[in-house]
Amino acid sequence: MSSQLTDLKSIIDITKGKATPVIVAMAYYPFFYETTLEITTYARARGIKLYRVDKLLLPIVVLIVKTAEDLYTTVTLKLSGKYRGNFDIMPRRNDIIIIAYGVVILCLSLSLHF
Repeated sequence: MSSQLTDLKSIIDITKGKATPVIVAMAYYPFFYETTLEITTYARARGIKLYRVDKLLLPIVVLIVKTAEDLYTTVTLKLSGKYRGNFDIMPRRNDIIIIAYGVVILCLSLSLHF
């Protein structure tokens, strides 16, 4: 509600752009609030108890992560102008080592389990 009543542009002008994270939080608070209400309503309809945080937390976290990824892409495109059309995702040496350890541990756990 506060994000609809506040002039966001004047806050950005007064703080010279340093309050951008606060402005984004104020803008998305109503969205997250409505979504959380929907998730709890659907949980009640399905018979999930509201004190079962593990059942309610997953959809909320997924929504927050998706929204954060969209915000990151938007900020990269509009504010910085660093978008090149594709993202170069090359794993570093440390990433490959960690992935290799994970695969080895997964294979060992599956082979020892049978």
